[in-house]
Amino acid sequence: MGTPDVDSRLHNLLAKDEICDVLGRYCRGIDRIDLDLVRTCYHPDATDDHGRYRGDVDGFIEWVGPTLRRFERTMHFLGTGNIEVRGDVAAAETYAVAYHRGTTPAGVLSDHTIGLRYLDRFEYRLIGERGEPQWRIARRTCALEWRRDDPVAGSGAFPPEYTLGVRGPDDLVYTLFD
Repeated sequence: MGTPDVDSRLHNLLAKDEICDVLGRYCRGIDRIDLDLVRTCYHPDATDDHGRYRGDVDGFIEWVGPTLRRFERTMHFLGTGNIEVRGDVAAAETYAVAYHRGTTPAGVLSDHTIGLRYLDRFEYRLIGERGEPQWRIARRTCALEWRRDDPVAGSGAFPPEYTLGVRGPDDLVYTLFD
């Protein structure tokens, strides 16, 4: 049984690492409502199927911002990932659990939790004025597996001495290099 040459193995390893970075940036962008960061995860002509939204990236950005603002907080946790690279195209299946905390129309603070898989076609293309190659999402489908809604006991608040995550550019993650 032959082994792939070192250049091919290195290409695949680097591709998987860069794709994982895109997936992590996507989650940060969604949870911090940093829609410019979310946009960097997609090719300009990409499509996204989130169930209630199906269409191009510009439309997705316009849809997801107000959708996220309905919640007090969100947190996306990525689990098992399966990435297969074939040259400049990759297929990625990423298991995820998405947590959403918000008030229901009935006024009840609730945690809405979704188990899902991101099914992505990634492509390695030249981006920007300098034409630097990057892996980005070309097509995404969210395959929903399960959901659960739970009322939050008490206020759900932390004592004031704790550092809280912030949705937006004031979150501490944006100051780590300061």
